[in-house]
Amino acid sequence: MPPKFANFKDYRDYLRDTYALIVANARDPARTKPLEILSTQSTGYDTTAVNALAGPYGIAKVFTITTAKTSGHLAHQESDEGPDDDGSAICKSLGLPCIPINRRAFAGEFKDEHWFYCALFHNQDANLLEIGKHISQVSVLLTGQGGLIWSSDVSKGQPLDQNSELSRKDSGGG
Repeated sequence: MPPKFANFKDYRDYLRDTYALIVANARDPARTKPLEILSTQSTGYDTTAVNALAGPYGIAKVFTITTAKTSGHLAHQESDEGPDDDGSAICKSLGLPCIPINRRAFAGEFKDEHWFYCALFHNQDANLLEIGKHISQVSVLLTGQGGLIWSSDVSKGQPLDQNSELSRKDSGGG
């Protein structure tokens, strides 16, 4: 478990230093195939925080979904018109390469649907389906978590354990 942080600088430095270890591992020349580092960027603060921390270490590609989901609709009821969630301008300000993707690519073709739902019941990863067109090797994908990961107290109503034990809790409700 991470230590208690006396101030924001300690927290930021911990995140930065821990991420540096992840990057070193992913790019280690001793790997048969070093991992490419990818990320996502929305208009939200969570992906912006991730990319602000990770950007200085290099990110090969950053994907943005230009149109967010509409609230209160299932995928088959939704149109392509939704709130703006294009993170291109944020990527530009962070100096990161940005690739816009279509969140609803699954509506056109979804031949691998079974792989998306075999592990999670309420799978949101289909929104990122189009990223597959841009990946040619095993990669590390960084993304935000809608603010959950940045919470200082995830124990209040959140499905995460606050200990170092492995447990089966996932966003599929299992």
